[in-house]
Amino acid sequence: MIAGYVATEQAWDSVQQAWKRVLDEFASKGVTWFHMSEFQGGHGQFAGLDEPLRKYLINQLSGILETADVQAIWAGVNAEEWDELTTPRFLQKYPKPYHLCFDEVVSQLWRWSRHHAEGTPVPIIFAAQNEYQGHIEEIYTAWRKHPRAGEFLGQLSYGFPKQVIPLQTADMLAYEARAEWEMVEFEELNFENALGFRPLLDKITKIHGLAGGGLYGRQGLKTAIARFEVSQEKSS
Repeated sequence: MIAGYVATEQAWDSVQQAWKRVLDEFASKGVTWFHMSEFQGGHGQFAGLDEPLRKYLINQLSGILETADVQAIWAGVNAEEWDELTTPRFLQKYPKPYHLCFDEVVSQLWRWSRHHAEGTPVPIIFAAQNEYQGHIEEIYTAWRKHPRAGEFLGQLSYGFPKQVIPLQTADMLAYEARAEWEMVEFEELNFENALGFRPLLDKITKIHGLAGGGLYGRQGLKTAIARFEVSQEKSS
């Protein structure tokens, strides 16, 4: 899964200032940045926080996203369906689910720019990952050549979550979105697990929801592959 937020420069300035103020409260306890899985496990820099402090921290940080004008951008793929349904030609363009998710995320950013930012180019920053970087840059270069989408897409860059607050917000969103969809896809839903509903995810997507993104389950993946194969036939 790939997930993150898109927002205007003014909105991001507000989020980053508020996020930093919260983290600064915990600097004396060794907390310098936020990482969701480490936080949930109480490991590393969060090992020194008791339960009330951990609840306070997550409530404060999630509260920032609850009231900020930020739009969740996300895409996920069911890996089991991927292994079963993908074709050799499809895999040439999208070697791994991450690459298809990236393509979908760029499409969402294009639409956001058109409808919410008057076509302002959207710079994109991803967490640095050597495994995917080369292929991602190929896909992004192709998108920037698109006759309609290219003008809306800004510079692609990479960073480290320790240093980039928007990547920390993306980490929280990705963790929660993945957990909810894995529960919906693979677990029996009941009242004990709140039918798959995660209140934190609802809180951090309160203004715009999750409608802009989606999960490639079996039918969605079959449709994406079929469309790709048709486009290849037309171009050959």
